[in-house]
Amino acid sequence: IVKEGGTAANVIPEHTEMEFTLRAQDRKNVLILKEKLENCFKAAATATGCSVEIKDGGPLVDNLISSEPMSKVFEAFARAVG
Repeated sequence: IVKEGGTAANVIPEHTEMEFTLRAQDRKNVLILKEKLENCFKAAATATGCSVEIKDGGPLVDNLISSEPMSKVFEAFARAVG
């Protein structure tokens, strides 16, 4: 989400702010993706003569483990409540 992004497409704004969530199959790939994105942000700032501040938004979630039985229970419940 771009929370602040300026007022015109042809003007570099004084301040921009965005918030996003990274998702991947496991923690290792989230960390790889995080590093790549941070490098992109830093490169963009360097290329435009700007600065970038990256704030970590919170803890990482452990690996996603799918559960077929749990998925079926959830699906049945969702159907029951509409």
